Amino acid sequence: MKTALQACLLWLFVKELEECPLKLSADLLVDKDKKSCLINSTMYKNWIISKKYLTWYRSNSAAVGFMQGVIEFGQCKHIASAVSSKDL
Repeated sequence: MKTALQACLLWLFVKELEECPLKLSADLLVDKDKKSCLINSTMYKNWIISKKYLTWYRSNSAAVGFMQGVIEFGQCKHIASAVSSKDL
């Protein structure tokens, strides 16, 4: 399974090396000296964050689907509450 997920570049989501953007702080939008915001428009910031979240969500969902597709019936109860690929 790990090899298959690595081939699709989805293993990063399982290991949580690719973090959910909603967990990230607003520091990404601040310059290195933390003196000024690189992007002034709040709407634009929200759009960037939502776009990054949708990209993360799509890849995470692909990894979840991949793993759910190969489990055996008896394993379903162990992963029923899993939300992310890392949980699986």
